[in-house]
Amino acid sequence: MSRQYIGEVLEKIQAKRLEEKAYLETSIYSVRTNLQKKQAYLEKLDKDYLEGIISAVTYEELVGKIRIQVSSLKKSLYNLEKQQEEYDYRGEMNKQEVIDSLRNFNTVYAKATYE
Repeated sequence: MSRQYIGEVLEKIQAKRLEEKAYLETSIYSVRTNLQKKQAYLEKLDKDYLEGIISAVTYEELVGKIRIQVSSLKKSLYNLEKQQEEYDYRGEMNKQEVIDSLRNFNTVYAKATYE
């Protein structure tokens, strides 16, 4: 296997990882921003209710819906941040690591096949 081919494969892997990282960062930013807006809206509803601007029935109806959305956004944010941690933990692969892995592939494959 030529080093050029290994370099090309490694570049493709790294490009794909950069795309994944950018997607995760964009998603986290979007969910976090949406969550902040919903939480600010909850605070406004609390204030409006305490000042008598909206009725208890209206308040409960609106707050219930928003709390469900906030809960869902928090779960999404948690999952995305967990994915990002796992992504960051994996680290980058360099050309020598790919070469070493390919050199040992046949040995490892043979052991796995016969066990």
